[in-house]
Formats: sequence, C-alpha cells, structure tokens
Amino acid sequence: MSGNGHSNGGEGGAVGSERINTDIVTLTRYLNEEQTKHKEATGDFTLLCHALQFSFKSIAYYIRRASLINLGGLAGSSNVTGDDQKKLDVIGNDVFIAAMRSSGRVRVLVSEEEEEALVFDEYPEARYAVMCDPIDGSSNLDAGVSVGTIFGVFKLPIGAKGTKEDLLKPGTELVAAGFTMYGASAQLVMTMRGGAVNGFTMDNALGEFILTHPDMRIPKKRAIYSCNEGNSKYWEEPVLEWVNSLKQAEKPYSARYIGSMVADAYRTLLYGGIFAYPADKKSTKGKLRILYECAPMAMVFENAGGQAVNSKMQRMIEVVPEHIHDRSGIFMGSYDEVQKVIDIHKKHGVDSAINAFVNLTPSSPWALKVAEQWKGLPFGKYLHQSPPRRQRTLTGPVDPSQHSLWHRLQIFSNPETNPQTYEQANSPFFSRLPLDIRIIIYDLVLGGMVFHIESATPQSRIYHLVCNRPHAIHEPNHQCHEPPTQRPSSAPREDYREASGLLPFLVTCRRAYSECVGTLYAANTFQFTSNHAAFRLLKVMIPPQRLQSLRHFRMVMRLPHHPHMNSRSKRDWAALWEFFAGEMVGLQGLYLKLLMLHDTQEQVRRTEDAEGAEWVLPMVGMAAAVNRTRGCRVEVVTGGEVQDLGRMLKEMASADVASNHAALVRGVSMQVHRQMRISLGGDG
Repeated sequence: MSGNGHSNGGEGGAVGSERINTDIVTLTRYLNEEQTKHKEATGDFTLLCHALQFSFKSIAYYIRRASLINLGGLAGSSNVTGDDQKKLDVIGNDVFIAAMRSSGRVRVLVSEEEEEALVFDEYPEARYAVMCDPIDGSSNLDAGVSVGTIFGVFKLPIGAKGTKEDLLKPGTELVAAGFTMYGASAQLVMTMRGGAVNGFTMDNALGEFILTHPDMRIPKKRAIYSCNEGNSKYWEEPVLEWVNSLKQAEKPYSARYIGSMVADAYRTLLYGGIFAYPADKKSTKGKLRILYECAPMAMVFENAGGQAVNSKMQRMIEVVPEHIHDRSGIFMGSYDEVQKVIDIHKKHGVDSAINAFVNLTPSSPWALKVAEQWKGLPFGKYLHQSPPRRQRTLTGPVDPSQHSLWHRLQIFSNPETNPQTYEQANSPFFSRLPLDIRIIIYDLVLGGMVFHIESATPQSRIYHLVCNRPHAIHEPNHQCHEPPTQRPSSAPREDYREASGLLPFLVTCRRAYSECVGTLYAANTFQFTSNHAAFRLLKVMIPPQRLQSLRHFRMVMRLPHHPHMNSRSKRDWAALWEFFAGEMVGLQGLYLKLLMLHDTQEQVRRTEDAEGAEWVLPMVGMAAAVNRTRGCRVEVVTGGEVQDLGRMLKEMASADVASNHAALVRGVSMQVHRQMRISLGGDG
C-alpha cells in the first residue's frame, strides 16, 4: 500500500492531510509503565486500578442504555445519607462491590449507598481501602445530564481490619484519587499522591480508556464561578460578599452551574474558575461527603495546581472526617480564585488553617490512641502545640550573622524590622515556586542527616536527636550526644532559647509540614538502639505512614541472651524480621549491628553452623525477600565483621549450589552463622 505519509514516532501513514497516531497510551499501558518505575511495587495497586477501570466501563455502559432498558426513575428507597436512590444508583453500587471484592486487593469498601463500611474478610491480607460515590449527581440522570463516579484509595497498614481508625484519615493519606464523568463520552481523571493529574477518554470501539489529557494543569485564575445561588438566602455573610464581589467586578464573572458535582468539577479543571458548595444556615456542616467526594476532589485540584478549602477555610485535603459519611462545604478551583474566598473569610474573622499555626499531629486517630501512653510524639511534643498566631514568612532579608531559623522567622514576623511580611500561603516560597522545586529544596535543607531515636524513662518521652558526628556513624562505639536531658533541636524558640538548625522549619505552618515531613523521613538515616524485642516501640514512636517512608535505617540490637533461648525469644526474633519486611516497605538500606553479652557469644561460638542456621534463617529470609522485591540492601555486623546478605545470596545463587530458594536461604544462613562464630573468636 502506498501513501504520501511516513511512519514517525508512532504516527502512521497520513490519510489526506490527517496524521494517524498509532502509538496509543491506554490506561492499562499507563498503569503498567508507572509500575515499572517503582522497584518496590508488587503489582497489587495496578490490579486494583484495573478493577476500578472495569467498574467505570460497566457503569458507562448501563448509563448509555438506561433509557432503552428501563433503568430510569427511582428504585423506591433512599440511601444512608437520605438521598432518593435511582435504579442506576443501586446497579452502580453493586458493580463497584463486585469489582472490588473480586480484585482480591481491597480489604474494605466505603460507598455512599452503604450505611456501614464493607469489609472483605475473605481477603485478610489485602492492603487497600476504596472510598466511592458510585454515581454522583444521579438525580439528573433522567434529564440526560452528565453524572459521574468519584473515588479515593487509601493504603492500609499490615493487619488492618477496616476499623474506624483505618478509615477516618485526612485526604493527605490518599494514594490515588479521581473521578469519571459520563457524558458525551466517559472521561476519567486520575492522580496519585504527589503526582500529575492525567485525563483519559473512553474509546467505545476499542473498549479502552485512552490518555488524551496528560499532566492537566488548572489555569491560575479565570472569571467563572459555579454554585447553586438558589441557596443564597441561607448563606453566611462572607459567602454572600464573595459572590456579590464577583458580580460587581469591573468585568463581571460568568456563572456556570450544571448541578452535577463531577461535571462542574471537570469543566472547572479544564477552563479554570471556582466551584463552590458552601455550608449554610440550613446545612451547617455542608452537603458533600468528605471521605468520598471532597477529599478525592481536593487531591485532584491541588495536584493540578489549584486549591480546595472547606467552609472554615481549612485545607480540604487535611480535614479528618468524624464518621464515614461525614459532610463538609467546599470551595475548589483555580488558585487565585480560591484565595479570594479565603481573603474575604479572613476579613470576617474566619481564620484559615493554612495561614495559622495548628496542631501538627501526623495522624489524629493514631495520636489520640497513644498520646496518653507516650507523652511525646515524633520530633517532640512541640510539633503538637500551637504557638501564638502571627504572620510569618519563609523568604525575606536575612542577617547572615543569625544562624537560628527560629530567630530568622521572628525577624521576618516583626513589622518594625521587616515591613514586608506575608501569610504563609501568600509568601513567595509557596506562591511562586512550584511543588516539585519546593520538594527539591526540602530534600536539600532537611536531608543527609542521621537521627538517633530514643525513649527517655521514666517520662517515656520520645526524642529524635540529630547526630553531631554522622561521619563517625560506623565506629564500633559510636556516641554523638549526651542523654536527652535537654529539649530536642526541634523545639520552638519560645521553649528553648538555643534552638537552631533547620528542623524548626517543620513547624512554620501546616502546609510546610505536610509537604516536607515525608522528605524528612525518606532523606535521612535513622538509628535505633535497643534489645531485639523492643522494635515494637517503633510502632509507637513513629506512625505507620512514616514507617513506610523510611529509606535508611540502622538498628543496634543488644542480645542479652540467645534469640532461641525459649519460645518467647523465638517469637520475638521472628516477629522482628516480619516487621522489617512487612511494615517498613520503603526501606532501601538496613544496617543491623548485633551486640552480644559474653554468655551469648560463648553459646554462638559453641553452636554448629547447621544448628545455628535455624536462628539466623528468619533474618536471611527477610533479606532475600526485601532484596528481591525492592532492592533493599541488608548488612549485618557482629564482632566488627560486616556481611552483605544480598551479595551473599547472589553469589550462592550464581554458584548454582542450591536446588531451590529454601535451600539457598538455608545455605546462606549457615555461611552467616559461620562468619559470626569466627568473628566472635570461634574456630574457622
């Protein structure tokens, strides 16, 4: 076949002047390519997304044929939130339940149509929770108005049972969120934590979602507003003033309101502007559900460069629901347009959580659970107190002689010494630098340190102390600080006059904390010294979502007796390695130093390698698992001898002396025990 075009970069031959793209990126291809970028990925999340994709396709099919197969009208019942159920509401909910259950990767599902969370006990090892509104805006179905599905995905800690603590989390804990709009075509918008927002269009002929809107960015401002002005008689004064200011502007804003949240949100995302559904005197908390409507939408808009706040001007993605069907008002859209709402509310005395010092608890349910038992929380109790509210700035003229960041912040906050002070959200740091640049700055400012995790009795205060001799971290008897009798370096200046360094940056505002706390855990090395059974303290010292962020961890273990001395010791020893493999899923480097008392050393020296391999086996098995699945390097030190378990496993595998994986792990365990025995003075 001849033609006047040529193939180039996936574009096929031309038909007339039209070029045909043959390098099509489907949603399936996109998910698979994203998975290959993460060595630690197990494929579970990809399989979950395929199940979500099937749900969207099925619902789109039923909506297209609704009028033809009598799926219009009411089902004769109402859902738990009081809305009348359409027939398609029931079908969409059933489709979602079946797809999530059959995926085998979902532990719990929260749906607008179900009063309680659905826990899939047949999959106790599943690690994800899905929140969804199967068909949002279903009251418009019979009129042919676009409706949609909204969804969010949480990752659960190991052993989670779908309890209240597992589900009532802020949107900052979402790993993925998005929505699908069913209109002239099905449009899927999806984003992942810290990632871009991508749009896919359903090609009914291929039966696939095609990437048509990569890296969607909402315009910074646009003179369009979308809200139900029929409720204006119930609005609070700040909302009335805001809407009137739009109408009375030099160039009045255009009003665009469909009445279906997904359709209004999609238009706002594409063209810019603002969508508002505020709380009012009739619905004092608001009408939209936080868990499966507000939080997922907030994640999409923030990742696209916009803003989303509730009626109290709190950052929507940080609001923790009180129950699974809790409600809220919302303002979301272009950054500058939402900022106008915030400014007007602030003028009326509604202070913004973005612009004020707030309680910086990493996870409210977790903090409430352990606060009584452990008086201090990660990086000191000081992150969990609210200093006096005042304007602060992250940029401004700096006196080079002042090395304390807290002192600099005080200078910036004083109008007499610096007349150009900003609220945090308005500071050049946040308003001019894109998020990816800020993340790089966080990494440079907060990375490269070594922290010692300690618990000081009898107060059981938790300390993360910055090592002042990180270059000597490999010394046999490394010590870099006195016992924690002083306040940690993260203490505010009000509590500790000598506070210095850059850790106080964490408490400048909630937004700074939420953006950089993950970097703090991922970009530094943490060392914990205790006996091998005390690893359970780490679950209290560090919340689960931060444990998963740790990349480099050193544990100095004191072994007062042999790990296989009795059944309890065996259980503790095995549980330690399960903890490293199953809960610290982000580890890239694990350094283990075993300190044995004289009696324990003598017992190891006398034990034959074949017998000693039994207690070494769980440790080597963990090293094999984490090295194979996520490339984590595991080093073990005894008597000054360093053993790289991953390298030993590869060398034995290449020598082809083991018949299977179990034999390989056992063979390396014998080698490790032999090296331990020799390093402690045993026979070679």
